[in-house]
Amino acid sequence: MNYIKKITIATLLLSAASIKSYGQTSADSISNGLKQYMFVMYTKGNNRNHDSTTAQRIQTQHLNHLDSLHALGLLNVAGPFMEDGDWRGLLVLDVPTKEEVEALVKKDPAVIAGRLNYVILPWMTQKGNCFR
Repeated sequence: MNYIKKITIATLLLSAASIKSYGQTSADSISNGLKQYMFVMYTKGNNRNHDSTTAQRIQTQHLNHLDSLHALGLLNVAGPFMEDGDWRGLLVLDVPTKEEVEALVKKDPAVIAGRLNYVILPWMTQKGNCFR
């Protein structure tokens, strides 16, 4: 799947889930039954030349980091993309600010090792769906 197609699909998925928020402020959206989450897109990092043993160790530490975020009640969704492209995976976190999310993501061993980069975007969806 090419890059433009991936962006289109991700945009459509996010837009469909938050369609009611169009043209509303965050305060309006929250009062209308929407809740803000933080969407994190993991992308390929600049340092992916680790030997297989080191790469596996970093991956295990990365998964342990995500498990700890889930145990704290901060992580709602996490998972990798099934293609070996620049997009590596995504997270949906229940954390109020981008700064707090960035502090958590910067502690991810895969980010620290340079295997992953990230983009953080505030995202809204209807309360009462599959998220808390």
